[in-house]
Amino acid sequence: MPDFSAEELVAIRLSLRVALLATLASLPPGIAAAWLLARTRFWGKAVVDGLIHAPLVLPPVVTGFVLLLLFGRRGPVGSVLEAQFGVVLAFRWTGAALAAAVMGFPLMVRAIRLSIEAVDRRLEQAASTLGANRMWVFATVTLPLARPGIVAGAILAFA
Repeated sequence: MPDFSAEELVAIRLSLRVALLATLASLPPGIAAAWLLARTRFWGKAVVDGLIHAPLVLPPVVTGFVLLLLFGRRGPVGSVLEAQFGVVLAFRWTGAALAAAVMGFPLMVRAIRLSIEAVDRRLEQAASTLGANRMWVFATVTLPLARPGIVAGAILAFA
């Protein structure tokens, strides 16, 4: 095993911390977005899908610039976060986690969406006919069957 310097260990720990926070923070909205795209029909679905996948097609510099405009100290979201909660994201490790979450989110959503679409709707309907409400069906039927896609999406977002 190679010997790492103190600075290298700090960088490795920071990278793991950023990736873990980005993955954990984006997993619940990623599952929700994937379910929304996989199981519902609504006007503007293509626009929502396009916005979710925008970080994949935009240059990373553009995505970073937009995040800086929104979450910087003078940005509309960043100024509120700082004034109300004392949270500053720009040029901090938490900002790096936000950027990593935004960049990994489309990959996560895509993997989870494909996995949810592969779940047989008849199983969900059977659970509903047995008295389960939509949330219970989602928690006990859809999520367990979509677990491989959720794990794959989380790994993609972490990477």
